Amino acid sequence: LDYFDVKGHFAWKSHSSWVCKVKDGKRAAPETVPLVRVHEFPFLVINQHRLAVVALDVDEPAPGIVGLDEDTYSRLGMAVPNYAINTSGDRFQTFHLLADPIPRKNATERSLRFFADVRDKLGYLLNADPACNASGAVRNPWYRKARVVPFHKRLYSLSELNPHGVRIDGKAFREWSQQYYKGNRNNAVFLFALSE
Repeated sequence: LDYFDVKGHFAWKSHSSWVCKVKDGKRAAPETVPLVRVHEFPFLVINQHRLAVVALDVDEPAPGIVGLDEDTYSRLGMAVPNYAINTSGDRFQTFHLLADPIPRKNATERSLRFFADVRDKLGYLLNADPACNASGAVRNPWYRKARVVPFHKRLYSLSELNPHGVRIDGKAFREWSQQYYKGNRNNAVFLFALSE
């Protein structure tokens, strides 16, 4: 996978060179490095300046969900991600790249909400972890030890990613997410169970 093909989705231009934000471990502080060093770090920080990637983290896949199998996504009625990364065991992360990233500055509330809604629905289909920050650290697909399955290079609009027929009680789901962010996983799971 050539990360320069999609550098605009994971990096930005600083002065005359491309840079990205990475982490050396889950608890390490993020650091900005030249893009040519991206393969040295296990974690990559995404969507810092614009929402360009819809990333999902699936720690507890539902039965029949195999993240590295393209058929999984078709069966669920969702768009096939650009690639998936095996994180450990049957755990995985998915990455959908957007054709028209949403700039974080001057974005309308409606655009931001649509991005969040589409991400929530895709996460619901895969039983993804809601605590995975939309603009946080994810597994780095270009890390030298990463197990990556690239599916395609096509870029998506948010409308194409929006799974039809999936409805989530927004209030309950957001509350569940907030509880997860605050670290109360038991209460989060309880709230989500009530919302179904």
